[in-house]
Amino acid sequence: MAELSIAENAAMEKELRRRQSILSTTGLGVIAFGLWTFLKMNLYFLLGADTMFNGVEIDPSMSRRLVFVLSYILGLIIACAILFVHTRIGRSAISEAKGIQKRYHYVGVCAALIVFYIASVAFTFATLDINAPTFPDYIVSILVDTTSAVMFFELVMSARKVRDLRQKLHKEAGER
Repeated sequence: MAELSIAENAAMEKELRRRQSILSTTGLGVIAFGLWTFLKMNLYFLLGADTMFNGVEIDPSMSRRLVFVLSYILGLIIACAILFVHTRIGRSAISEAKGIQKRYHYVGVCAALIVFYIASVAFTFATLDINAPTFPDYIVSILVDTTSAVMFFELVMSARKVRDLRQKLHKEAGER
């Protein structure tokens, strides 16, 4: 294999630094989105408690308060799980960008989340009702889910490119 010229090597190192920066930034973004989801779910329960069960029939043997508490606990468990997954992905991406982490499983989780967010956007479009009073909520949901999918896609592409560039530069250094 022919050695890379100094200019090609410098260009690869520059691209590696750029991709490491993108990977670190998207890692922070994933953590921020996880925190936002956690906060949003808590605020939804705390501020929207009055309207949460409007139109929902509750079994007469259960009190409305008990249903609210059980729903809040379930929502809190889901929010904690989302925050945990987003934090793990974000920290793994930041570690990868710094050259610390060697595991690559978080990229697979990101790929699954990309599929989830794309499905979420498709479902939201399918159930979109322009005349509904919650129409602005649908639009915000579409924008947030699309942003999340793009962010995770960029994270996956940057992680892959960082790995490839590191291998090429390592191989080149070993041949000299």
